[in-house]
Amino acid sequence: MNKKTKRALIVLVVTLIMAAALYFSLAFYFQDVFLCGTWINDKYCTGLSIEETNQLLKAEYTKDYIEIQDKSNIRYQIPLSELDGEIDFSEELSTLYESQNAFLWIGNLFSPKRYTLEPEFTYAEEKVLVAVTNCQAFFEQNKSEQDVIILETQEGYTLKDTRKDYLSPQKVCTAIKTCLDEKETVVDLVAMQCYEDLPYTQEMQDTLALWEKINAYQNSCKVIYDMGDKQIPVDASVVCHFIKLNEDNSFMLDEEGNLVFDKDGVTEFINELASEYDTYGTARKFTTTNGEVKEITGGTYGSTLNQKAEIKYLTDAFLNQTEEVHVPEYTRSSTVRGKNDIGDTYIEVDMTGQVMYYYEDGELKLETSVVTGNLSRNHDTPEGINYVYAKQKNRILRGPGYASFVNYWMPVKGGIGIHDATWRDEFGGEIYKTEGSHGCINTPLEEMEEL
Repeated sequence: MNKKTKRALIVLVVTLIMAAALYFSLAFYFQDVFLCGTWINDKYCTGLSIEETNQLLKAEYTKDYIEIQDKSNIRYQIPLSELDGEIDFSEELSTLYESQNAFLWIGNLFSPKRYTLEPEFTYAEEKVLVAVTNCQAFFEQNKSEQDVIILETQEGYTLKDTRKDYLSPQKVCTAIKTCLDEKETVVDLVAMQCYEDLPYTQEMQDTLALWEKINAYQNSCKVIYDMGDKQIPVDASVVCHFIKLNEDNSFMLDEEGNLVFDKDGVTEFINELASEYDTYGTARKFTTTNGEVKEITGGTYGSTLNQKAEIKYLTDAFLNQTEEVHVPEYTRSSTVRGKNDIGDTYIEVDMTGQVMYYYEDGELKLETSVVTGNLSRNHDTPEGINYVYAKQKNRILRGPGYASFVNYWMPVKGGIGIHDATWRDEFGGEIYKTEGSHGCINTPLEEMEEL
């Protein structure tokens, strides 16, 4: 063996000895700490002891509260501090540490290891009940007694039964302790069976029996009022007022223990229906052809509910449990039923602009200049919403000091109407102020014939 080879062999042996020394030195180093390439809960823990790692993970752990999820899937938080609670990763870290082999540290160098650990919880059991009863989940429940009450609402009578699905604080405490012991931080109150039904007293059972009668009574009517633009069901919100009450507002019962019918409730409902839907004599908002919104009062047009007939109808329909969509009876009817009873077929007379329009099914069919009542002689054409109650040909219109032949006559209010005026050569403009009519709407012959 020559000197060069011998020297190379010596270098190799020394290198191997040094590498082995370094390897075993690191192996002995990792006897008390976590191996290289160790990540726990996304934290780099290489070279850290169990205690150092525990402190690191505790400092970075952000979920320092317990979540309580109720039956409505709403979550409430109870801080661990209210339970004198603490978290600790020591046990799982010890298990993880025992599983590593310090002499195989080099494997981690090329293939890092990632672990997710959950902490253990320690807490003061006597503090759990206090924290639970202070939780928002119990706030509404704690405000009222656990009772059975019949309440009147805008939707009718309803039953408030706080004896059902009562959230038991004791069961919640047990659930919290169970979850913490199992390293869980979300307590599902339904899954953990924390709700219970409390027993009823005899008085409560009587209230429940009465509620069954009330519920059946107020949901027994199947009549729907067709008001044209809306259908109004005679539902529990209405029928609840058909139940007669005693002077102390308790429910009146007959000798057989049944609820007593109150006709005054029917009368009140029909009165309210009439006040909302009667249009005769009321002010209406009307959008003109020019886009202005005007409030118009007066006139002969409109509807009036026959309240007497409707009170009788609804009384009989309720007692006989009639099921139908009902169109009410009117003493005065509009062409279109509903709150907007002008509809989309009408004549509009713009007295300021001296123009008349005729709309049919919402489409403008006719537009013409007109002459309305003479302002200088106080013959103003009256404002209002009226109906055309006749159409005649070849009439002589008579009044104080005049008799005028017209080819077409459409009266709308008493002696006021729309007619042709062949004696006029001009229409529109400001003629009406000094040379206007006796109150009628003078219209050119050709347009009047078409109208």
